[in-house]
Amino acid sequence: MNSHEKDKVVVSISSAALGFTLAFVNAGSGTPVALYVAWAAFALSVIAVLISFDLNGLQLRRAIGRIDSWERNPRGRPEPEDGNLTFTLGGRRWKTVDLVNSISIYLLVTGIVATVVHVWSVS
Repeated sequence: MNSHEKDKVVVSISSAALGFTLAFVNAGSGTPVALYVAWAAFALSVIAVLISFDLNGLQLRRAIGRIDSWERNPRGRPEPEDGNLTFTLGGRRWKTVDLVNSISIYLLVTGIVATVVHVWSVS
């Protein structure tokens, strides 16, 4: 499963869980702290995914720009030994994208745990 698919899963589950937990308010169970934590975690999880999408697009545009500049100026391009130019995506900026993706997953899990705590405390 690639990063984009994981992001879609996190957004889907977080959005559905946010709607699911809103039903607790209508059921008259009140809004204890665990429910507030769950709402914040689910909302922040979706926001983290949106930030990840933006960072990912920015990094891809930068990578395309580097390749385009190599085509315009072949002297600046590193020459591989086998004649095939390979380009790896990595570095500090890509690690930031991975970190934001990980944060979104941790927030989703936090929201699920907070929802379970709320349901357990109401029962």
